[in-house]
Amino acid sequence: MTKKQFEQFCSFRDKFKKQIESWNKEYNKVLKEKIESLSGYEITNSFIYNEKLDEINENDNMKYIWIQDNPGYNEMLQNRYAVGASGKAGQNFMKSEGLVENFDKEVIVLNKSPVHTKVTAVLSKLKNKEIQDETQKYMAKAIYEVHNIFKCDLWILGISNLKGIFGTFTENIEDLYKNSTLNKKMFLYYHFSQGQFKKAYNSAGTALGSDNTDKILKNIGIGNREKYFDF
Repeated sequence: MTKKQFEQFCSFRDKFKKQIESWNKEYNKVLKEKIESLSGYEITNSFIYNEKLDEINENDNMKYIWIQDNPGYNEMLQNRYAVGASGKAGQNFMKSEGLVENFDKEVIVLNKSPVHTKVTAVLSKLKNKEIQDETQKYMAKAIYEVHNIFKCDLWILGISNLKGIFGTFTENIEDLYKNSTLNKKMFLYYHFSQGQFKKAYNSAGTALGSDNTDKILKNIGIGNREKYFDF
């Protein structure tokens, strides 16, 4: 990346880290007990920062931005995103298809929500709409800021809850991107969990009669984007 890009990224990273710290100070007492009772185990913090971001430096070349749902169990334990089964499956796909060589040096991972839960569906049971709205709105703006820095492909992973649990996120993403040329670099895919991504990928490849990775990915990513957004 360029020196300017790195400076802009560092500014984003510092703001994001401070915001996570602020949310934990303000809301952790409200959410922690509820999350623990619904998940069945003790947690560190309700809001999880991705410490992988701290390892990115000026020599790295960011090729993709991944947007997952929210931090799960492994992400909470390690304070790192994309380290669970789904994240590992995704990393293996990216490497096997030659899309990246070093995932952590070429992919920035963020979430639609920074709130930790055992499974995403638990978010809807927390009954804290104001907190959900505030954090999802922030993440939409944060993602747009990072995308403007690197202007690489943005993958939104997980589409089943875009109109439900992540409705606020989706509304804000649409407002930010509808008049931006960056909307053509946004692609929507199913989760890597439970083989959803790979099933859709294989199905599209068969339908297209092609094994070209780029062609298959664009076919799926653009098709899903046009279903959910007006661009």
